Amino acid sequence: MQAIETPFGVTAFGSTVLRTEPDLAEVEIGVGRIAQTAEQVFGLTRQGAAAVRESLRASGLPDECVEVARVTLESEYEFAGAGRKFVGYKAFVRFRLLITALDELEAILSAAVTAGANDVQQVTYQSSRLRELRAEARRNAVLAARAKAEVYCEAAGVRLGNVVHIEDQNPELILRGMHGHHGTPIEYYEDENATPGALASGSLVITAAVTVGFTLLRD
Repeated sequence: MQAIETPFGVTAFGSTVLRTEPDLAEVEIGVGRIAQTAEQVFGLTRQGAAAVRESLRASGLPDECVEVARVTLESEYEFAGAGRKFVGYKAFVRFRLLITALDELEAILSAAVTAGANDVQQVTYQSSRLRELRAEARRNAVLAARAKAEVYCEAAGVRLGNVVHIEDQNPELILRGMHGHHGTPIEYYEDENATPGALASGSLVITAAVTVGFTLLRD
């Protein structure tokens, strides 16, 4: 619901979209090995993990930007028909990397794979200014709601009064969760303060939405 059920003045919905270029990336990579015994697979996995760790240091990635999980162990099976056959034990070590030099990302990952990493998860791009940009987006959303309310008041021949209600909205839920009678998504999201190219490929999009209630003043 975007409207306040009990009328008291004017309620307006405001939203905004900001665009920024990422300046860091989080990557998960892993070293997994399979062997017939737990002792063998632990040894192979530790050896591979040590080689990957050394490649990360050689690539210039600081130790504080590398998080290494503890080794895990599980049985590995091969399925054939209705049954399954035990093929050995699988050990796995996972690394989480924080890369701030994005132009070096490809070289760092290539070196890690060459050193023995055999599992690479999706690269997640982020911004070190995320908190600052979210605050800016929320301020802009409130300004958008006020501007809309002022238009309504002008058309109705009244003046906009004080803010009496502020309700944070989740713009992602508004985009994805609102549906028409036939299952067609309804676009309630309004990028009223969007910068040009805010949804351009490769950029990070920061959104905010709010419902603001105002009193009405009469001359």
